[in-house]
Amino acid sequence: MKTARHSIFIDIVYPFYMPTFIDAHAHLASWPDIETCKRNLVQGNDTHHIETALISHPDCSSFPGERGASRIISAYDGLQECLQLAKEMPGRFYVAVWVKPLIEPTPSKELVDLIHRHIDFIKAIKLHPFCERISPDDERMEPYYQLARELSLPILSHTALDEHSCIAKLVNAAKKHPDLNFVAAHLELGSDHEYSIRALAEVPNVYVDTAWVDLYHANKAMDILGEDHVMFGSDSPIDGLATLDNPLYQEFFHNTLGLWEGRFRRLMGENAKNFYRLY
Repeated sequence: MKTARHSIFIDIVYPFYMPTFIDAHAHLASWPDIETCKRNLVQGNDTHHIETALISHPDCSSFPGERGASRIISAYDGLQECLQLAKEMPGRFYVAVWVKPLIEPTPSKELVDLIHRHIDFIKAIKLHPFCERISPDDERMEPYYQLARELSLPILSHTALDEHSCIAKLVNAAKKHPDLNFVAAHLELGSDHEYSIRALAEVPNVYVDTAWVDLYHANKAMDILGEDHVMFGSDSPIDGLATLDNPLYQEFFHNTLGLWEGRFRRLMGENAKNFYRLY
Protein backbone atom coordinates (compact mmCIF):
# COMPACT_ATOMS: atom_id res chain seq x y z
CA MET A 1 0.00 0.00 0.00
CA LYS A 2 1.26 3.50 -0.79
CA THR A 3 1.77 5.81 2.15
CA ALA A 4 0.66 9.43 1.91
CA ARG A 5 4.26 10.37 1.14
CA HIS A 6 4.43 7.83 -1.68
CA SER A 7 1.11 8.97 -3.09
CA ILE A 8 2.29 12.57 -3.20
CA PHE A 9 5.44 11.57 -5.09
CA ILE A 10 3.74 9.27 -7.60
CA ASP A 11 0.40 10.99 -8.11
CA ILE A 12 1.43 14.65 -7.85
CA VAL A 13 5.16 15.00 -8.47
CA TYR A 14 5.50 12.32 -11.15
CA PRO A 15 3.24 13.96 -13.77
CA PHE A 16 5.27 17.19 -13.54
CA TYR A 17 8.72 15.68 -12.98
CA MET A 18 9.63 12.89 -15.39
CA PRO A 19 12.77 11.11 -14.14
CA THR A 20 15.37 9.78 -16.55
CA PHE A 21 16.12 6.09 -16.64
CA ILE A 22 18.95 3.70 -17.55
CA ASP A 23 18.35 0.56 -19.61
CA ALA A 24 20.86 -2.05 -18.46
CA HIS A 25 19.96 -4.54 -21.20
CA ALA A 26 19.57 -3.29 -24.77
CA HIS A 27 20.91 -4.29 -28.18
CA LEU A 28 22.22 -3.21 -31.54
CA ALA A 29 21.48 -5.82 -34.22
CA SER A 30 20.17 -6.30 -37.74
CA TRP A 31 16.55 -6.06 -36.60
CA PRO A 32 15.89 -5.89 -39.54
CA ASP A 33 19.07 -3.93 -40.30
CA ILE A 34 21.55 -1.94 -38.24
CA GLU A 35 20.34 1.53 -39.22
CA THR A 36 16.68 0.73 -38.53
CA CYS A 37 17.61 -0.85 -35.22
CA LYS A 38 19.67 2.18 -34.29
CA ARG A 39 16.79 4.56 -35.09
CA ASN A 40 14.32 2.45 -33.11
CA LEU A 41 16.70 2.24 -30.17
CA VAL A 42 17.32 5.99 -30.03
CA GLN A 43 13.69 6.95 -30.64
CA GLY A 44 12.42 4.49 -28.06
CA ASN A 45 14.87 5.77 -25.48
CA ASP A 46 13.94 9.37 -26.18
CA THR A 47 10.23 8.64 -25.93
CA HIS A 48 10.53 6.81 -22.64
CA HIS A 49 13.09 9.09 -21.00
CA ILE A 50 15.92 6.56 -21.07
CA GLU A 51 19.09 8.56 -20.70
CA THR A 52 21.64 5.76 -21.10
CA ALA A 53 21.60 2.17 -22.34
CA LEU A 54 24.04 -0.72 -22.20
CA ILE A 55 24.09 -2.45 -25.59
CA SER A 56 25.44 -5.76 -26.88
CA HIS A 57 25.36 -7.21 -30.39
CA PRO A 58 23.18 -10.30 -31.09
CA ASP A 59 24.51 -10.50 -34.67
CA CYS A 60 27.51 -12.13 -33.03
CA SER A 61 25.38 -15.15 -32.06
CA SER A 62 27.08 -18.36 -33.14
CA PHE A 63 23.77 -20.29 -33.07
CA PRO A 64 21.00 -17.68 -33.48
CA GLY A 65 17.59 -18.43 -32.00
CA GLU A 66 14.25 -17.64 -33.59
CA ARG A 67 14.77 -13.93 -33.00
CA GLY A 68 18.38 -14.05 -34.11
CA ALA A 69 19.73 -11.49 -36.51
CA SER A 70 19.92 -12.02 -40.26
CA ARG A 71 23.71 -12.37 -40.31
CA ILE A 72 26.46 -13.80 -38.14
CA ILE A 73 29.50 -11.65 -37.48
CA SER A 74 32.61 -11.92 -35.33
CA ALA A 75 32.86 -10.63 -31.78
CA TYR A 76 35.36 -8.09 -33.08
CA ASP A 77 33.02 -6.75 -35.79
CA GLY A 78 30.08 -6.64 -33.39
CA LEU A 79 32.10 -4.69 -30.88
CA GLN A 80 33.20 -2.27 -33.60
CA GLU A 81 29.60 -1.52 -34.55
CA CYS A 82 28.53 -1.02 -30.93
CA LEU A 83 31.49 1.25 -30.29
CA GLN A 84 30.63 3.35 -33.33
CA LEU A 85 27.21 4.14 -31.82
CA ALA A 86 28.70 4.74 -28.37
CA LYS A 87 31.19 7.20 -29.83
CA GLU A 88 28.55 8.93 -31.97
CA MET A 89 26.38 9.49 -28.88
CA PRO A 90 28.74 9.62 -25.88
CA GLY A 91 27.02 9.08 -22.58
CA ARG A 92 23.91 7.72 -24.27
CA PHE A 93 25.33 4.26 -24.96
CA TYR A 94 27.86 1.95 -23.37
CA VAL A 95 28.85 -1.53 -24.53
CA ALA A 96 28.84 -5.11 -23.28
CA VAL A 97 31.24 -7.23 -25.38
CA TRP A 98 29.47 -10.27 -26.85
CA VAL A 99 31.81 -13.30 -26.63
CA LYS A 100 31.85 -16.54 -28.62
CA PRO A 101 33.73 -19.09 -26.49
CA LEU A 102 33.16 -22.12 -28.75
CA ILE A 103 34.14 -20.27 -31.94
CA GLU A 104 36.99 -18.38 -30.27
CA PRO A 105 38.23 -20.56 -27.37
CA THR A 106 40.43 -17.71 -26.20
CA PRO A 107 39.80 -14.01 -26.77
CA SER A 108 41.63 -12.93 -29.92
CA LYS A 109 44.47 -10.45 -29.62
CA GLU A 110 42.55 -8.11 -31.96
CA LEU A 111 39.46 -8.23 -29.72
CA VAL A 112 41.46 -7.65 -26.56
CA ASP A 113 43.35 -4.76 -28.13
CA LEU A 114 40.08 -3.19 -29.28
CA ILE A 115 38.67 -3.49 -25.76
CA HIS A 116 41.74 -1.88 -24.22
CA ARG A 117 41.63 1.01 -26.67
CA HIS A 118 37.99 1.74 -25.85
CA ILE A 119 37.75 0.63 -22.24
CA ASP A 120 35.95 3.84 -21.26
CA PHE A 121 32.96 2.72 -23.36
CA ILE A 122 33.03 -0.95 -22.37
CA LYS A 123 31.27 -1.95 -19.17
CA ALA A 124 30.68 -5.73 -19.29
CA ILE A 125 31.29 -9.01 -21.04
CA LYS A 126 28.09 -10.49 -22.50
CA LEU A 127 27.55 -14.25 -22.52
CA HIS A 128 24.47 -15.73 -24.19
CA PRO A 129 24.55 -19.42 -23.22
CA PHE A 130 21.70 -20.38 -25.55
CA CYS A 131 23.05 -18.63 -28.64
CA GLU A 132 26.60 -19.81 -27.90
CA ARG A 133 25.70 -23.33 -26.69
CA ILE A 134 27.88 -23.09 -23.62
CA SER A 135 26.95 -22.88 -19.94
CA PRO A 136 28.40 -20.27 -17.59
CA ASP A 137 29.94 -23.02 -15.44
CA ASP A 138 31.66 -24.71 -18.39
CA GLU A 139 35.45 -24.93 -17.99
CA ARG A 140 35.82 -23.49 -21.49
CA MET A 141 34.62 -20.15 -20.12
CA GLU A 142 37.78 -19.73 -18.06
CA PRO A 143 39.77 -17.63 -20.59
CA TYR A 144 36.88 -15.16 -20.72
CA TYR A 145 36.52 -15.06 -16.96
CA GLN A 146 40.23 -14.33 -16.75
CA LEU A 147 39.75 -11.48 -19.22
CA ALA A 148 36.88 -10.13 -17.11
CA ARG A 149 39.10 -10.34 -14.06
CA GLU A 150 41.96 -8.50 -15.74
CA LEU A 151 39.63 -5.73 -16.97
CA SER A 152 37.53 -5.54 -13.78
CA LEU A 153 34.37 -6.15 -15.82
CA PRO A 154 31.22 -8.00 -14.74
CA ILE A 155 29.70 -10.81 -16.82
CA LEU A 156 26.19 -10.17 -18.12
CA SER A 157 24.69 -13.60 -18.77
CA HIS A 158 21.41 -14.48 -20.46
CA THR A 159 19.38 -16.82 -18.26
CA ALA A 160 16.39 -18.89 -19.36
CA LEU A 161 14.77 -22.32 -19.10
CA ASP A 162 17.18 -24.24 -21.32
CA GLU A 163 20.05 -26.57 -20.55
CA HIS A 164 22.78 -23.97 -20.95
CA SER A 165 21.03 -20.86 -19.65
CA CYS A 166 19.26 -22.13 -16.53
CA ILE A 167 19.87 -20.16 -13.37
CA ALA A 168 21.54 -23.13 -11.65
CA LYS A 169 24.44 -23.00 -14.14
CA LEU A 170 25.01 -19.32 -13.40
CA VAL A 171 24.85 -19.96 -9.66
CA ASN A 172 27.54 -22.63 -10.08
CA ALA A 173 29.75 -20.22 -12.03
CA ALA A 174 29.31 -17.50 -9.42
CA LYS A 175 30.24 -19.87 -6.60
CA LYS A 176 33.36 -20.96 -8.51
CA HIS A 177 34.34 -17.32 -9.15
CA PRO A 178 33.46 -15.32 -6.03
CA ASP A 179 35.85 -12.57 -7.11
CA LEU A 180 33.76 -11.82 -10.22
CA ASN A 181 30.38 -10.12 -10.49
CA PHE A 182 27.65 -11.61 -12.66
CA VAL A 183 24.28 -10.33 -13.86
CA ALA A 184 21.40 -12.74 -14.36
CA ALA A 185 19.64 -11.20 -17.33
CA HIS A 186 15.90 -11.97 -17.43
CA LEU A 187 15.91 -13.71 -14.02
CA GLU A 188 15.48 -16.98 -15.95
CA LEU A 189 13.36 -16.14 -18.97
CA GLY A 190 10.20 -18.22 -19.31
CA SER A 191 10.05 -19.11 -15.61
CA ASP A 192 7.93 -17.68 -12.83
CA HIS A 193 11.17 -16.19 -11.37
CA GLU A 194 10.43 -17.59 -7.91
CA TYR A 195 13.10 -20.32 -7.90
CA SER A 196 15.64 -17.95 -9.41
CA ILE A 197 15.19 -15.37 -6.68
CA ARG A 198 15.66 -18.01 -3.99
CA ALA A 199 18.69 -19.52 -5.75
CA LEU A 200 20.42 -16.16 -6.20
CA ALA A 201 20.15 -15.46 -2.48
CA GLU A 202 23.07 -17.93 -2.14
CA VAL A 203 25.40 -15.87 -4.33
CA PRO A 204 25.81 -12.20 -3.43
CA ASN A 205 28.04 -11.66 -6.48
CA VAL A 206 25.08 -12.15 -8.84
CA TYR A 207 22.88 -9.18 -9.75
CA VAL A 208 19.69 -9.07 -11.85
CA ASP A 209 18.32 -7.12 -14.79
CA THR A 210 14.60 -6.97 -15.45
CA ALA A 211 14.38 -7.66 -19.20
CA TRP A 212 11.00 -9.45 -19.52
CA VAL A 213 10.58 -9.53 -15.73
CA ASP A 214 7.43 -8.00 -14.25
CA LEU A 215 7.62 -5.24 -11.68
CA TYR A 216 6.21 -7.45 -8.92
CA HIS A 217 9.10 -9.91 -9.18
CA ALA A 218 11.65 -7.14 -9.66
CA ASN A 219 10.47 -5.66 -6.37
CA LYS A 220 10.50 -9.08 -4.70
CA ALA A 221 14.06 -9.63 -5.90
CA MET A 222 15.04 -6.30 -4.33
CA ASP A 223 13.51 -7.43 -1.04
CA ILE A 224 15.42 -10.73 -1.00
CA LEU A 225 18.66 -9.99 -2.85
CA GLY A 226 19.11 -6.37 -1.79
CA GLU A 227 17.96 -3.04 -3.15
CA ASP A 228 21.25 -2.55 -4.98
CA HIS A 229 21.07 -5.92 -6.78
CA VAL A 230 18.30 -5.26 -9.34
CA MET A 231 18.36 -2.92 -12.34
CA PHE A 232 15.91 -2.10 -15.09
CA GLY A 233 16.54 -3.68 -18.50
CA SER A 234 14.33 -4.24 -21.53
CA ASP A 235 15.92 -6.12 -24.49
CA SER A 236 15.09 -3.04 -26.59
CA PRO A 237 14.56 -2.82 -29.52
CA ILE A 238 13.91 -6.53 -30.10
CA ASP A 239 10.28 -5.73 -31.02
CA GLY A 240 11.15 -2.43 -32.70
CA LEU A 241 9.51 0.70 -31.36
CA ALA A 242 6.84 -1.46 -29.73
CA THR A 243 9.35 -2.94 -27.27
CA LEU A 244 9.18 -0.22 -24.63
CA ASP A 245 5.44 0.30 -25.17
CA ASN A 246 4.86 -3.21 -23.83
CA PRO A 247 2.57 -3.09 -20.77
CA LEU A 248 5.24 -5.00 -18.86
CA TYR A 249 7.62 -2.06 -19.16
CA GLN A 250 4.93 0.55 -18.72
CA GLU A 251 4.55 -0.84 -15.20
CA PHE A 252 8.13 0.21 -14.54
CA PHE A 253 7.96 3.61 -16.22
CA HIS A 254 4.82 4.55 -14.31
CA ASN A 255 5.76 2.81 -11.05
CA THR A 256 2.42 1.03 -10.81
CA LEU A 257 3.38 -0.62 -7.50
CA GLY A 258 4.01 2.78 -5.93
CA LEU A 259 7.56 1.98 -4.89
CA TRP A 260 8.93 4.62 -2.56
CA GLU A 261 11.03 7.15 -4.43
CA GLY A 262 14.45 5.95 -3.25
CA ARG A 263 13.80 2.35 -4.31
CA PHE A 264 12.27 3.50 -7.60
CA ARG A 265 15.33 5.60 -8.44
CA ARG A 266 17.68 2.74 -7.62
CA LEU A 267 15.75 0.24 -9.72
CA MET A 268 15.35 2.54 -12.72
CA GLY A 269 18.84 3.97 -12.91
CA GLU A 270 21.02 4.41 -9.87
CA ASN A 271 21.87 0.72 -9.48
CA ALA A 272 22.92 0.32 -13.09
CA LYS A 273 24.91 3.55 -12.98
CA ASN A 274 26.83 2.42 -9.92
CA PHE A 275 27.24 -1.24 -10.86
CA TYR A 276 28.43 -0.61 -14.42
CA ARG A 277 30.23 2.63 -13.53
CA LEU A 278 28.36 4.66 -16.13
CA TYR A 279 30.09 7.94 -15.36
